[in-house]
Amino acid sequence: MDVGTAERPADGETVCGDAHLVLERKPRTLIVVADGLGHGPHAALAASTLCRFVEEHADEPLEMLLRGADRAVASTRGAAVMLARVDAEAATLDVAGVGNVALRSWSKEKIQPLPARGVLGRGIRHVRIFRYGLAHGDMFALYTDGISGSFDIDQVKHQSATAIARSVLEGFRKSYDDATCVVVRYLDR
Repeated sequence: MDVGTAERPADGETVCGDAHLVLERKPRTLIVVADGLGHGPHAALAASTLCRFVEEHADEPLEMLLRGADRAVASTRGAAVMLARVDAEAATLDVAGVGNVALRSWSKEKIQPLPARGVLGRGIRHVRIFRYGLAHGDMFALYTDGISGSFDIDQVKHQSATAIARSVLEGFRKSYDDATCVVVRYLDR
C-alpha cells in the first residue's frame, strides 16, 4: 500500500486545526483525518485529542472508535472525522465518519461513504460502517473541507501517493481554512 499525506494551516495561522494519523498494524492499516472546528490552536487541540484517542484504541471496531472519540473531544470545541481501515488480507476497506470530512475514490468498485451528520464531541446517535472491496491499484483520498471537492488528479494519478496528496493540497486548498489530504493506493501483495 502506498500512502501519502499533505497538511497546511489556514493562511495567517501557525498551527493546523486538522490532524491525520496512519497506523499500520499488519495486515490492517487505520487512516484518520480529523478537522477541529474552526482553525487555530483550539481547533488543533480538538483534532489532536481525537487522533490521540484513536491511536490509543486503534484495534477497536470503527463504531467504538467514533463513540469513544466523541467522548474524548467533548471538552474541546469538537471535530469532524473520517476513519478508514484497510484489511490487506481480506482486500476490504471499512469507512465511517461524522461531519464534513470526505472520501473520494478512483476504484473498480464505487466507494462513496456518507458520514453521519453532526460534530464529534456533541454526542452522536447514528454510526454507519461502509464496507467495500479493494482491487490492486484502487485509490482513494480522505480530505477535510479546506480542500475543494472538485479536485482532479488526472495529471498526477501515476505519481506516488505523497505527490498526489501534495498536488491536491497545492492546487485545491482553500487559503482561509486548514487543509489535509491523505491519499491511499491499494497494492495487493
